[in-house]
Amino acid sequence: MLEEPRTDAIYRALELVWGRMFEEKDDTDSVWEGYTTHLMSDLKIPVPYYGKILDALQRMGCATQLQRGGGTSPSKWVVHKAPTLEAYIEIKPQLGGIRGGKNATTDQLLEQRVTDIEKRIGNIDIVKALADLQTAINRLKESETDVVA
Repeated sequence: MLEEPRTDAIYRALELVWGRMFEEKDDTDSVWEGYTTHLMSDLKIPVPYYGKILDALQRMGCATQLQRGGGTSPSKWVVHKAPTLEAYIEIKPQLGGIRGGKNATTDQLLEQRVTDIEKRIGNIDIVKALADLQTAINRLKESETDVVA
């Protein structure tokens, strides 16, 4: 059973997020650029709602993500039409449970964990970083051998 949309926390929050994105978008191309985590935090939206809100905005055709942010890189979103009750009621069953909630599936929990890890490491190329580290270790070993010999 669906909660009344006007009292639904996710619906209220996504209206706030879309409204702020709309206010701050570039008027020439309707692109909002910024940090979604900062935006949600400024609006006092609980962390577990972040992904669900952005998913809902995309499913309803209210916003499209152009560039995923991370670390020091901001996100870029095209801001489209305002959210409506009708669109929200239609897509709400497609939204997963809140992270860690009793409705969250294993896939949703894993997806959230991967997202959390990506946010922590930012734009680091882990494979390259490990290769560079191995090269440095090999050079140290070589220089140690030269000193001993």
